[in-house]
Amino acid sequence: LFWTCFRGYSRVHDGFAYRLQAQMLLEGRWAMPAHPLPEFFDAFHVLSQPVYMSKYYPGYALVLAPFEALGAAWLAPPLLAGAFVVVAAWGVRPLTSRRGARLVAWAIAGSPFLLVLSRTYVASALSGLAAWAGVGALLRVWQGAAGPRRGPTRARWLWLAGGCACLTTVTRPIDTLVVALPLGVWGLVR
Repeated sequence: LFWTCFRGYSRVHDGFAYRLQAQMLLEGRWAMPAHPLPEFFDAFHVLSQPVYMSKYYPGYALVLAPFEALGAAWLAPPLLAGAFVVVAAWGVRPLTSRRGARLVAWAIAGSPFLLVLSRTYVASALSGLAAWAGVGALLRVWQGAAGPRRGPTRARWLWLAGGCACLTTVTRPIDTLVVALPLGVWGLVR
């Protein structure tokens, strides 16, 4: 659907910046030297002076880069959106029944916001995916589903939560703050 509707091109300015950043990362660069005539290379969300680079954090571009290398960057947004739905249902499972988790999945899958995310190159789907995975991992630790207090399963859930927090931070740092701050307070109060 994404390919047929948009031919793989971004329809928002952010998408251009993320794809540019992914292409630069594939070349092993964070930035390119500024062009001698930078005023002709001005674009939204792209810095043209003192270097030519995207203004965004690199998390989404790092995930987009393999798709870009395969010539299938258009596939990343719908795959991330689908994974976001699955991980959100998995994340709330310790708090609700299977039916409740399925309702969460259906509610998110039918969300107009997610439908937009599934066809644009923006970092929100990746950030949400990582945040939900981290929340799900922490819930499993806090509710005792992770096994013994100091067992290896608990450590794996904590590593997953930490990795997800890192991915969210390098993708959209404010999302990390919004999710991690309340969870940290809740964890300390428990």
